[in-house]
Amino acid sequence: MFTRVLATWFATFGFSALAAASPWIDPGDARSRHHIQFLVDSGAITIPSNTWPLSWASVKQGIDSLNTSRLSSAQAWSLSYLQHELEKASHSAYTQSRSHIASSREILQGFEASSREEQELQAGLSFTGDTFAMRVTGTFVDEPSDGKRGRADGSYLALLMDNWAVGIGAVDRWWGPGWQSSTILSTNARPAPGIFLRRNRTDAFENPALSWLGQWQLTSFASELQDAKCVKDKPIMWGARASAVPLAGLELGLGRTAIWADKDLADSTLVQTGELAPSCQAYNAGNPNDEPNRQKQLQVTAFDVRYGLAIGQIGLALYGQVSQQRDRNNQQGSIALGGIDLSTSLFGTHSRLTLEGTNTISGFYDQPNYNRSYDSDGYAAGYRQYGKAFGASSDSDSEVISLAGQHYFPNGHSLTWRFSRADINRDGSAPANSAGSTFSANRTKVDNTQLQYRFPVTGRLMAEVGASHLDRDIVIGNETIESSLHFSLFHHW
Repeated sequence: MFTRVLATWFATFGFSALAAASPWIDPGDARSRHHIQFLVDSGAITIPSNTWPLSWASVKQGIDSLNTSRLSSAQAWSLSYLQHELEKASHSAYTQSRSHIASSREILQGFEASSREEQELQAGLSFTGDTFAMRVTGTFVDEPSDGKRGRADGSYLALLMDNWAVGIGAVDRWWGPGWQSSTILSTNARPAPGIFLRRNRTDAFENPALSWLGQWQLTSFASELQDAKCVKDKPIMWGARASAVPLAGLELGLGRTAIWADKDLADSTLVQTGELAPSCQAYNAGNPNDEPNRQKQLQVTAFDVRYGLAIGQIGLALYGQVSQQRDRNNQQGSIALGGIDLSTSLFGTHSRLTLEGTNTISGFYDQPNYNRSYDSDGYAAGYRQYGKAFGASSDSDSEVISLAGQHYFPNGHSLTWRFSRADINRDGSAPANSAGSTFSANRTKVDNTQLQYRFPVTGRLMAEVGASHLDRDIVIGNETIESSLHFSLFHHW
């Protein structure tokens, strides 16, 4: 259905005149995010920057408002980089490709993650018109963890109407100020196809009663989840997020998601025909002969805040995010993350250091309620798709503390690193009615060190070499995750 709708929209709107720029900056572009955040924290620009994809129109608003004569050399570098990226995105049509090979799949990836599997090959075409924008992306995966070798992740078609964009596609999202994780929506799970709505520019309200909110962003989506092991019909996921900048350096965000799904059925006939996974037989929330009837199985509400300021030549920011989950039986639980980051320019190098902690134990330590966060009594997959949580990459009942660094050099090279100490699935058990969707079946304590070095080969080709070291192997499902090396190529022309 999604493919038919996409083809219809393209036939209808695919021949409009060309426009000025690609509409959004995708999640994963850590370098652009660093420079945007550096300008925000130093007070040079005031735009919402914690809702990804991030609108180029909003960034351009900030750039156009700058008084370049008052910029420091570090701010001028950030401005120059963003102008360069905006010029690249301004081409009406361009192609991108990415190839990635690794000796083992990586875990606990953060905002900068560019791959989900060991071997991936991706190619895409982006095209922007006066009234529409589209991207067609195809990804081939060798030995996929979810059994899907061919993917259209990242594809979309959108109509641009005044200050709004409405479209269809499978779009990655990152909601919140965290660099290593998000408690509500991150790029950990694959995106699901659906419809979306978002603002392009982030102009403040003209009404005096609301103008105090400053620049603001609003986005919403509804997607059809593809992983439906224990239900007859594919679940529907809806989400909306609003963010605003009432004071320079201060951004507030509020997000809400919900999943509607049929009751999980243990009909032996469905098991025998392969329509229902055998792992779902023990998960029976009702009469197996009941007709499908989508119900709101769980919902997540998240509030986040980030405040950044400049102290001399150093940018300092504090941030946090708290999420509350409620399932269909009205059971509740809260999880959270918090962090501090420092950014500066020394010896001709832009750098950022981030210390971040994430706790996905529902109720935290005072009254821990295990097997609650990202899980539901009525829907076996919980807040996940293909076994990966939509929120924190460590999944439920876990604690992760990370120290990370980003270093960007004037010759276009970059070095990023991260050390994480994780205590995964602290309770050591899976939900009683789980369909094999938890991150790890047993409690696992692991230290993970990641290192990536990216450098330009030509003006249109970037290469990355990297390593991920685990102090012990981790078993996830039937797969053993080990220390690994990887090599990636990124093309843009």
